[in-house]
Amino acid sequence: MEPGPAATGIPLPRHARAGQQIKIEVVAMLGEDGSHLPRRQVWPDSLWDWTVDIPYWHGLRCHDMIFLGGQVSLDTQGHAVNPFDIRAQTAQAMVHIGSVLRELGAGYRDICKLTTMYAGPAGKSGLAENMSIRQAFFDAPGPATTDISLPVLAYPGMIIEIDAFAMADPE
Repeated sequence: MEPGPAATGIPLPRHARAGQQIKIEVVAMLGEDGSHLPRRQVWPDSLWDWTVDIPYWHGLRCHDMIFLGGQVSLDTQGHAVNPFDIRAQTAQAMVHIGSVLRELGAGYRDICKLTTMYAGPAGKSGLAENMSIRQAFFDAPGPATTDISLPVLAYPGMIIEIDAFAMADPE
């Protein structure tokens, strides 16, 4: 059914169960009376496009909850911008997050949780390289955050993807 939800796709090197090839996480919402809540999806013109035809959107708002698909540093043709430069790619992904939030009537202050996947070694140095860029978009203390180090991400030259969840006053 189009339009679909916001989505983030992460290439995992392996799953916990032998033979498992995919894992899907879903968040669904209904009104207190069980009715479907109105949803609004956005796809800002300035953002990158999927390289395959799929019904996912960059952002989705349902009542007071806002979900952003993983934001990356790709151009509108799906090519990495600033390949392998984690600082520049982090800044661009955060700018994309701001664009999606604005179209959904929210801002950085409304973000509750960021999940950042980056290609590279786990540890303090890898985390510090992109954390300082992300923190610059928030007043202290900023949202909760989870960082996940992976050997590779989905597109050549892309080394960071940031997924966000926000809450704002209902529209």
